[in-house]
Amino acid sequence: TTFNSALQADDRSRKEKTPVLASVKLENGQSADLVVPGMKLRAVRSATMTGWKISLSGKTRNGNFKGTYSFENVTDYPSELFIAELDPTNSAPEIMFSAFSGGAHCCEIPVIYEETEPGNWIFVEHVMNDATPPLIEDIDNDGEGELVTFDQTFFYAFDSYAASYSPIAIERLRQGNLIDVTKTKSGRKRLRAQINELESYAESEPNLWQSNGFLAAWVALKSSLGEGREA
Repeated sequence: TTFNSALQADDRSRKEKTPVLASVKLENGQSADLVVPGMKLRAVRSATMTGWKISLSGKTRNGNFKGTYSFENVTDYPSELFIAELDPTNSAPEIMFSAFSGGAHCCEIPVIYEETEPGNWIFVEHVMNDATPPLIEDIDNDGEGELVTFDQTFFYAFDSYAASYSPIAIERLRQGNLIDVTKTKSGRKRLRAQINELESYAESEPNLWQSNGFLAAWVALKSSLGEGREA
């Protein structure tokens, strides 16, 4: 069975500074046609002997592009593909997709397809992420998305998995490189928002102040903002 869909976005997406321009879920044997400002994309997902692959082809202002990425030893679960503005140094939006590895509390394997120079496309592999792929957020309201993940070293380190909390980590994509911007001015503002979220949780669940998993993340965040002594 083949699934075909088309999403149309006009120039308002750029004017409203929304980093995610389109998204679609795909299973093996399905395809999608997406159209956004600056890109026409056809994505086809198919099974392989050891996992699955995704074939991407389309057109940008710089001409046609085509590439295929294969995942090995992953599940055949549905996956979501995003077209988003992640790198302002080029003229085309980026394509992000991921596969699920399977296993308890694990793991999304994210990949970004990016045009680093006119006509030159590369796959950028992100580290595996627990449970979900990176969130795409515009933390500084400039229309370009950042990738927000969680520091996975906190899981199990101070409490059970279910009772673990984790500080966020923030990255920007620039010419095929992922750059940590967690402690920049805009990154610190987003850290402050996470502290507020955690403290809001604790207002409704006061027992969290006795949870090592919660306190570890809260203290780490406060320390990142220079408030470790207070914590």
